[in-house]
Amino acid sequence: MFEERHRKHKEQIQNYISNKINNERRKYCESLDKFILKQKEEEKLQQERAFKKYQNFVSFKIIIIFLA
Repeated sequence: MFEERHRKHKEQIQNYISNKINNERRKYCESLDKFILKQKEEEKLQQERAFKKYQNFVSFKIIIIFLA
C-alpha cells in the first residue's frame, strides 16, 4: 500500500515535470519563430529600401544624361 502510493506520487511528479519542460520548450520555439520572422521582415524592408535608393539613383543619372 505504501509502495503503491509512493509509485503514484512519483508518476505525478514525473508528469508534472514533463509537462513543465514541454511548456518551456513550446514557449521557446514560439519565441524563436517570432524572432526569425521579425528578422526576415527587417531584412526584406532593408532590401526594399536599398532597391528604392538604387532606382532613384539610376533614374537621376538617366535624367542627367538626357538633359546633357
